[in-house]
Amino acid sequence: MAAGIFAIQAMNVPIPWGTSGHMVGAALIAIIFVSPWAAVLVLSIVLILQGLIYGDGGITALGANIVNMGLIGGFVGFYGYKFLKGIGKVPAIFIAAWAATFLASIVCAIELSIAGTFPLVAGVTSMALYHAVIGVIEAVITVVVIMGIGRARPDLLPDWVSSRKQEAVE
Repeated sequence: MAAGIFAIQAMNVPIPWGTSGHMVGAALIAIIFVSPWAAVLVLSIVLILQGLIYGDGGITALGANIVNMGLIGGFVGFYGYKFLKGIGKVPAIFIAAWAATFLASIVCAIELSIAGTFPLVAGVTSMALYHAVIGVIEAVITVVVIMGIGRARPDLLPDWVSSRKQEAVE
């Protein structure tokens, strides 16, 4: 999973004022491993490797990146799915993954503004617009991966995501 997250984060889209947008993958990890802390752990490893090997994100921004992508992304993805799963598995996964990416980007824009490197209103607007689209792509990928695992190896998914119990009853 970490290698997949590493790969999707490598696809960066330049955003005005010196930053970029990319997919995160935190919701995918949090939902599959039934823990937002799993997302924090995996994203921490990915971000450390990106910073040390490629200089992507950088060591000085490591703490903020872990908070934004791991903590915010993981917790929004996990609890978003948990809260929304009553509306259906696919819509809940989609919305949770989209929200995890979108909200993490908004917090990042606010942090950059506080640091004095990003204009607040224009920065938040740009990050929001770009990540609203990036979030849709991430949401589709998250749904496809979880549903694919569910079809090929449902035993790898937790019961709250898998339909194993429902199929056994039917």
